[in-house]
Amino acid sequence: MRKSSLQWTIEVNSGRHVHAQRFTIAHELGHHVMGHDSCGSMDLQERQANVFAAELLIPLALLRNALKKVRRLGALSQLFFVSKEAMQYKLNEHGLLLTLSGFD
Repeated sequence: MRKSSLQWTIEVNSGRHVHAQRFTIAHELGHHVMGHDSCGSMDLQERQANVFAAELLIPLALLRNALKKVRRLGALSQLFFVSKEAMQYKLNEHGLLLTLSGFD
């Protein structure tokens, strides 16, 4: 993310999968919303931006509801249009990873 005059620009690698692009946009938006001076300058800020992105793309209430019917990592990832890594991060953050029946 970079600032020019009065506007911010989030740059995304178009060669990456759309799920990764969505997480990158949400992550960078998190930096902006939380008022971080620069992106990636501190481990705490990176963690905060990751948590923001994961909640924006995978709201916990919707995830808990989805887990009533869907128990596989791949299927959950597809349902929320996120990567398996992003879904795994979210599930792990909330102690839900071990509730899955499969990791495909």
